[in-house]
Amino acid sequence: MKYIVFFIVVLLSNSIFGQDIEIIAEVGKYIKDDDLSLIVCNVDITAFEDLTGAASIAVIIEGKSYDFTTIPSGLTIGVAYEVNYLTTNYQLYFSILPLITIHSDFEIVDEPKVLAEISITDITNEPAITSYCGIELRGAYAITFPKKMYDLELWEDETGETIIK
Repeated sequence: MKYIVFFIVVLLSNSIFGQDIEIIAEVGKYIKDDDLSLIVCNVDITAFEDLTGAASIAVIIEGKSYDFTTIPSGLTIGVAYEVNYLTTNYQLYFSILPLITIHSDFEIVDEPKVLAEISITDITNEPAITSYCGIELRGAYAITFPKKMYDLELWEDETGETIIK
């Protein structure tokens, strides 16, 4: 009977005192690659160096909760953490390096440059720097390799008539 009471007290103390921790990764503060099952965030994690007593921990991306499969004792830059969303496991890394995202609705080809949007963000609370840009593939023989080289111009507007120098 003594052990049953002790077990119930331990269970109740974990559910009462354990915290559910959510780290919100705003747009521009993460890159998620579903093909590689990889997420890189440059969210400031200094407040999460000690997670003792945490009942659960999750990163919220686009309103979706990516739950840690095991609760670490603390979060560290450059360490891989396994998180799960629905039935998919992802490797999550936190980084202090700036994240650069280039998005285009057009296929990127060798000539002409196509309209894209570039976004640069870091771990500060400043909003992402966003600009229109023109992007095209570079190289002749190098285009046949898996890693591509690109030519990028920053544009003041969607037309690309004015290049930012």
